Amino acid sequence: MTDPILTVLMSVHNGEPYLKDAVSSILNQTYRNFKFLVLDNASTDKSQEIILEFKDSRIELVKLPENIGLAAALNRGIQMIDTPLIARMDADDVSLPKRFEKQVKFLNSNLEVAVVGSYFTNIDSDGNLLGYKKLPVNPNSNLLYIITGHNPLIHPGVMYRKKVIKAIGGYREEYMPSEDIDLWLRLYQNGYVCENIPERLTCIRKHSDQGSVNQHNKQNNKHLLAFYNFYNELNKNSINYDKIKQYFNVLVWRIEKVTLNNFFKILTILLDLYRILVPPNKKGYSIFSKFREIQLLQIFGLIYLISRTNIYSIIIAKLWNR
Repeated sequence: MTDPILTVLMSVHNGEPYLKDAVSSILNQTYRNFKFLVLDNASTDKSQEIILEFKDSRIELVKLPENIGLAAALNRGIQMIDTPLIARMDADDVSLPKRFEKQVKFLNSNLEVAVVGSYFTNIDSDGNLLGYKKLPVNPNSNLLYIITGHNPLIHPGVMYRKKVIKAIGGYREEYMPSEDIDLWLRLYQNGYVCENIPERLTCIRKHSDQGSVNQHNKQNNKHLLAFYNFYNELNKNSINYDKIKQYFNVLVWRIEKVTLNNFFKILTILLDLYRILVPPNKKGYSIFSKFREIQLLQIFGLIYLISRTNIYSIIIAKLWNR
């Protein structure tokens, strides 16, 4: 059986310092049947020269006359791609040699999964090890991770099905620089699932020029807005924006203390989302659907959720500081 062809999608804007390593890591994949679409987002450095130096027939370089931003560039790339699978890549990261091989095999074996990522390694500007990062494995854990305000996938390390991304409207530019989280939320909102391979397949570089470092506050605000809209779309009932902000203040950013008052408000939001997004079991019954009706079971519901996420550290810290 012939390996399915895929397309690697990368946008670059002034990526000169790390671009050679990024491109080399793609061309050195054990999985060979791919195209490599590089969108140069109006770079003013030597990015284009570096890409052209490779002289590999799989590379297609598209020069954009102006910097339209990452989300718009990715959407343009998706429209140009004619393969069913797309592998994302950033110009400052490194893909390990078997990344594509393992992700293609996984998607071929798990047709219900729309997006697959993996564990990853953090490296510094010189490529030195900073640490390892695990992400949730299995769709249920991914769902719990994202509804507790965390990002269950590392964007430059994912592979996804083009038809699914197009079906939900692609990236939304107004949610930059949290366009990836907004995309994952809309995947779940539309009934799709995500997964991670429990192996480190990508190296994510941390450096001072990184967009996510320079735009940290904006990234948080856009994540919050995406989550707010996600909740309202699912629940078909408008919730006060400040309640979602409190949810994030306690569970994600940890800048607000856990109190008896906000404990149950947070739990209500959690269970609303879980009840809507997790289908009943084969008998047509989901215990989570009963948590809202029997307050005592809310405690057990929270214990279950705590056991599947990192919320436990917040509760433990609260009890420890009494």
